Amino acid sequence: MDAGASTLNAAAHPSLLRCSQTWTAECDHDVKIGNWILVGLVLAGLPFNAGLAAESGRVDFNRHIRPLLSDRCYTCHGPDEKARKKTLRLDTRDGLFKALEHGWAVVTPGDPSRSELVRRILAEDADDLMPPPESKLSLSPVERDLIERWVTQGAEFKPHWSFIPKRFYAFSLPTLWLKLTFENFRNTL
Repeated sequence: MDAGASTLNAAAHPSLLRCSQTWTAECDHDVKIGNWILVGLVLAGLPFNAGLAAESGRVDFNRHIRPLLSDRCYTCHGPDEKARKKTLRLDTRDGLFKALEHGWAVVTPGDPSRSELVRRILAEDADDLMPPPESKLSLSPVERDLIERWVTQGAEFKPHWSFIPKRFYAFSLPTLWLKLTFENFRNTL
């Protein structure tokens, strides 16, 4: 490294000049902060990476289906007793998998051809179509396909995400990185 580059870096970052001339307690403090920032960045990226790795084309009820039902269906088929049409509830497990006549159900896991929900969202007739046209709500073709795929994949129902215990994902990092990080933290204590 030439002297010009060193002067340029030191001018841009006064702490480099301070630390390059003599090792001080401030330099040690800068190293400790740098270690914590590195660990924070690594840990912050883990849930994001785990979420991406878990995405395998599987439709998740809480991530994909519940928001659609909440936005388009809960107005008439949700928790509000006064606004609910008939007695059908789509916000509960019992309501969503309620048995109907002739072997049908609101949702028949694994069988969209026997699921009233799928039949109604794909209906061509305005009298059968859900959400009804007069509600000014609609499902896009992609959203309809998503619901149909969810039913085909077994229609796994999950409680609201806030009631699901948090899972911690195991991960492994290269042994050398762990050893160096441990040594750095042990030396700073």
